[in-house]
Amino acid sequence: MFEDQVLDGRNRLAVASVLAMPVTLKEFGGTADQARAFVWSANAARRHLTIPQIALAADRFGFIAAAKAEAGPRIPDADGSMRTPVAPWAQLAAKRLGRQITRGPSNGSMRPAVTEAPDTMRRIENGEIRRVDIAVKEAARNGPR
Repeated sequence: MFEDQVLDGRNRLAVASVLAMPVTLKEFGGTADQARAFVWSANAARRHLTIPQIALAADRFGFIAAAKAEAGPRIPDADGSMRTPVAPWAQLAAKRLGRQITRGPSNGSMRPAVTEAPDTMRRIENGEIRRVDIAVKEAARNGPR
């Protein structure tokens, strides 16, 4: 429990309540950010989520905004195109996996955010869209409603 909210085991708690079984609740002793990270670590890996669902959850948890803030502002290239920097933690994670993240150029066109396309969001949540590239294309095609 953290600030009167169940961080993990809400379904177990509901079943125990229905069956009138005693439960022992443990108070989480960390900060709000630590509680959010705990919920993510306890649930993201064990749930059967598609990659777009994981990305959507990461955005809702504030991890995407935090990574963008950590990475810093976009950087202009010599040719005037803009490059998006990569957060240091993402570089480190990729290195541990034996991969390298490069900063991709932006052609200046603004693709609508998937989160601004409600129909696309609904299809991600329902598991109908299972790939990020398809979600981005559909969001661009349908846009905000």
